[in-house]
Amino acid sequence: MIKILKKLFFLLSPYIVFLSVPIYILILSREEFFNLQIGLMDNKQLLVGYAYAENKYPYLKKNIIENRAAYKVIALGSSRVLQFREQMFTTPFYNAGYVVKSIKDFKAFLIDIPKDKYPKYLIIALDQWMFNESWDNLESELNIKRYENFIPKIETYRSIIKDLIFKKYNLSNFTNESDTFKVGLNAWVNNTGMRNDGSYLYGHIINNPEITNAEKFSETFDRILTGNNKFQYGQTINPLAINFLSDFLDFCLTHEIQVIAFLPPFPNEVYARMMCSGRYTYLGKIDATIKPLFLTRGFEFYNFSKGSQCQSDDSEFIDGFHGGELTYLRIMISILNAGSQLNFVSDKEKLINDLQSASNAYIVY
Repeated sequence: MIKILKKLFFLLSPYIVFLSVPIYILILSREEFFNLQIGLMDNKQLLVGYAYAENKYPYLKKNIIENRAAYKVIALGSSRVLQFREQMFTTPFYNAGYVVKSIKDFKAFLIDIPKDKYPKYLIIALDQWMFNESWDNLESELNIKRYENFIPKIETYRSIIKDLIFKKYNLSNFTNESDTFKVGLNAWVNNTGMRNDGSYLYGHIINNPEITNAEKFSETFDRILTGNNKFQYGQTINPLAINFLSDFLDFCLTHEIQVIAFLPPFPNEVYARMMCSGRYTYLGKIDATIKPLFLTRGFEFYNFSKGSQCQSDDSEFIDGFHGGELTYLRIMISILNAGSQLNFVSDKEKLINDLQSASNAYIVY
């Protein structure tokens, strides 16, 4: 028996060596093998930034909403809603960005949380490509596993070994513990991740203020050139997207959730390039098609498809389709100026003062 065990150990030793370093990194950084509830239920300053486990965000945010007191205001959407901050509101607020991918996910997320956790005001970002059949024909089954926890895959271990070889990080990155409780490699290495209020800190951009617009937008320009990765070409609005949106709005109406929806902004230069290409004519049709769906139900809808529609210039964008905190503060002020019901849960004069005292083009608070 001992001989068999020795032989087995000998055969497995290369795999043990291969896995030991990645596992150590995953544990040290809290990227994996860490009970999130330990840190997230305490009154700590948090930064949760995953490098290999971004699929945990929907699970994480769902659990936070379920286990904390109900929030009166929730922002729900993809990564393009993440720059709304709790300081923009006078009532409990949580940012559930990164939870939605498809337009079907809005209703699915609400159904999956207790009714007593529903917000009174729900801010939703409708990514323009949600209405483009070339990006999502909406015929696939709903991915309910978006709200489940995951274990690391073998690809994760390979990626860590490769990143260590190319010196993207080293063990010294995990030795400087600060007042911020960090979870995940991205938080430790790039100071990037989710804050306590669910919003997202783009530390890699803020730490490199000299980066130019051309550098920030280059990847998006490549997507426009090739028509892929959310920037698929499209001429018409997908009627199935309208059906799913209508069903979601009826659900919110039934449960007395006031919806405030908007089309999130592209940098002006990016939007102009898309429109000049003549391959994104569906963009110009979204407003007139979906606005009546909101107004007939007493909900709100705003079109901020390009930065100039909320007085934001391209220097305030993180990349080719994510506005920074300053951009989203401008969006809030624009919505309040339009007479939004969010005036009941926000102080416009304070936000105007916050805007004037912003520390840089990306960060306000």
